[in-house]
Amino acid sequence: MSVPESSLSRFSLGRPWQDVVAIGGGLALLNLLTVPSDLGWLSLNPSPWIVLPLLTGARYGFRWGFLSGAVASLLLLVTLLLTQRDMVAAHSLFFLALPALGLLAGEAHSLFAVQVPERETNAQVPAAPAPHPADPSAAPKVPEVPPVQQPLERPVGPETEPAPLELQLRGLFEPGTGPVFPNLLQLLQSNAGVTDAALYLIEGSSLSRTALLGTDEALPENLPLSDAGIAHLAVTRQSLVTCRQVWSTVPAQHSPWLAALPWPVASGAARYLLLIHRMDFNAVNWRTFSRIQMICRWVAQFMELRQLDGLSEPTAGPLVVTPEIFRRTAADAAAAHREHGLPSTVVAVHLASGSTPEHAARLGTLVAPQMRTTDIATQHPDGTIEVLLTFDGPHEAEHFNQRVLSLASRDALLHGWMATDPTGLAMPERAAA
Repeated sequence: MSVPESSLSRFSLGRPWQDVVAIGGGLALLNLLTVPSDLGWLSLNPSPWIVLPLLTGARYGFRWGFLSGAVASLLLLVTLLLTQRDMVAAHSLFFLALPALGLLAGEAHSLFAVQVPERETNAQVPAAPAPHPADPSAAPKVPEVPPVQQPLERPVGPETEPAPLELQLRGLFEPGTGPVFPNLLQLLQSNAGVTDAALYLIEGSSLSRTALLGTDEALPENLPLSDAGIAHLAVTRQSLVTCRQVWSTVPAQHSPWLAALPWPVASGAARYLLLIHRMDFNAVNWRTFSRIQMICRWVAQFMELRQLDGLSEPTAGPLVVTPEIFRRTAADAAAAHREHGLPSTVVAVHLASGSTPEHAARLGTLVAPQMRTTDIATQHPDGTIEVLLTFDGPHEAEHFNQRVLSLASRDALLHGWMATDPTGLAMPERAAA
C-alpha cells in the first residue's frame, strides 16, 4: 500500500529499510550512551523503543510496522539473554508489545492512505465557472439578484455537503418539489443526523404512518399508542419527549425510540407526531433536539399559513397575513436567529405622504411578485407594506429593497401615482419589538 509522495519526503530517507535502520540505530546509540545498564529502557514506562514500530507502521503500513517491531524485539531479547537474563522474565510483555504496536500503527496508515487520495481527487475537479453578470443595459437601475437555488434537487450523500438549512427550508415550499413531509424527513437527515424516523397521523388511540425515512423496523405503518410509551407521553404532554425522560418516568419501560415530537400547532391538539428511531451517535444531544423542534415549528407555521396538510404539494403565490400574525412570526424569526443563527430580515415599504388607498393597492401589486413562497407580508392601514424575508440576511434584503424601489418609481412615472419613500431594513428583533 503506497502513501502520497509528499508524506514520504518528510522526515524520511526515502526507503522503508533505511528508515528502520536509521531510527533503530539512533535509539540503540542513545540507549548505550545514556543508560547502558538498562538495554531497551525497560525501567521506563513506556520505553522509547516503541517509537520505532509506531513511526514505521504509521508511515509504511502493517508489514513494516510489524517487521520493525519484531526485529527490535528479537535483537533486544537476544542481547538481554546474553547479558541480563533475569530481566527477560520480568518484562516478557514488552517483547510482544513492539510488534503489536507496529500493527496498530499500520492500521492508522491504512485509514489515512485511503482518505488522502480521495481528497486529492476531489481537489483536482475543476470548479464550475462563476456565472457572468447580465448586461447592465438590459435592466437599468435594477441590481442583479442571484437566482434562488433549489436545495431539494441537490444530491446529499457522504461525498457532498448539504445545502445550508435556510435554503433547504425555503425549498420545502417551492412548487414542484413534492409533498412536504417526505422532504422534511430528508432535511432532518442532512441537518440533524436523523437516519430512521416517521411522521404519523394521530387517530385517537393509534398512529397511522404518513411518511418514512430509513427502515420500518420499529416504525410500522400502524402503531397503537399503548405500544409506544414515548409517543403516548408526547401526545399527553403536547411536547417533545426523549427516551431519557421515558426512562426517568417509567424505569421499567423499554423504548426503542429516541424521541417523539407532536406536530407544533398554534392552537388545539397536534394532528401529527414525529417519531425518531435512530440518529447519528454524535447528533444525540439537546442542541440537536432543539434544532429539530425549531425546524418543525417553522415548517408547521408555513403549512398552517398556506393551509397545507403535509402530504400535498406547495403552490406558488404571495403570503399575506394580518399585522398581528406578522409580528408573531417576526418574533419567531428573531428567536431562531438568536438560538440557531438562522437569518431573517424585515423590509418596510412606505408610501409618500398624500397617497391614497389606490396607491397602496398599486404598491401591493408590485411587491407581491417579488416575494418567494416563504416570504410573509402585511399591509398596515397607512399603506405601509412590511415583508419578512425569512432565511435571508440584510445583504439579500437590500437587493429586494432596491428592486422594489426601482419598480415602484418606474410604475409611478408611467401611471401617475405617488412614488414611495426609501424603504427601511430591520432585523426581526427590532421589527417584533
